[in-house]
Amino acid sequence: TSMKTLMIAGAVAAALISGPALANDEKTRAFAACKAEVESVLGDEARISLRKIRNHGSDLKVSLRVRQPGAEATTIDCIHGDNGVAFQTKGGEPLDLVAIVEKSSNTAIN
Repeated sequence: TSMKTLMIAGAVAAALISGPALANDEKTRAFAACKAEVESVLGDEARISLRKIRNHGSDLKVSLRVRQPGAEATTIDCIHGDNGVAFQTKGGEPLDLVAIVEKSSNTAIN
């Protein structure tokens, strides 16, 4: 019975240790997917940093700070879930990343 108790204790310890590790892997994947999508639209010159990641229903909300050359930094939220990624403003309005490119281009020209 001591062997059985030891095996159960080992299984419980492994489950407790792997829980946070799996959550971190999911958050890392969410950040990577959001960052890749921003880079695909804004280009490699955009500087993207992570502000925070939090649960958003069954999805993850990834807050990113995005700075393009010659433009002010802006914060956008990326919702990462089973359906891919979607972007929104800090106020929760849907966000088209192309609009950010056009806005910063107009600002740089003026």
